[in-house]
Amino acid sequence: IPLPTVLWYHDKTLMDHGVSGSQTEKHLTFSHTNLTDRGKYTCRAVNEAGVDEKVATLDVYMAPIVLEGPADQTVLVSQTVTFQCIVDGSPKPRIIWRHNGIKLKGAPNVKFMNSGQTMVRHGIQLSHSGQYLCVGRNYHPFPQKDSASAYLTVIALPTVSTDR
Repeated sequence: IPLPTVLWYHDKTLMDHGVSGSQTEKHLTFSHTNLTDRGKYTCRAVNEAGVDEKVATLDVYMAPIVLEGPADQTVLVSQTVTFQCIVDGSPKPRIIWRHNGIKLKGAPNVKFMNSGQTMVRHGIQLSHSGQYLCVGRNYHPFPQKDSASAYLTVIALPTVSTDR
């Protein structure tokens, strides 16, 4: 039986890195993985008698990481405030916003855009002052999260009373 030539493919592209061993026995090794490593890996053995191959799928997970958190802001009563929170991870993290520890989902005059990365609050009142926290969370293979916060200061314009 002629010895086979062994080749490794990543998503149908012949690999030349991470492969070690002899011509007839090759091992695929990862010292560090990143998101570009996920996909289908094929080990193909070829000799004069034919071809045999086996395919395996590699999933790569990354805990959430806040790339850009919200910034502290100062606004006047009745203005609109916008906070940004850019979170990366795999699977894609879900973003939850809190104001002074209370979830903002469903709060009046609050909108979320860009998969929750942008939070807009209209009609700001003095009671809206405080800490705004964004939490990026994913659950595979186990619960993981990262967070960042900013402080909102709300200023009311002075009023003059004519009462004595």
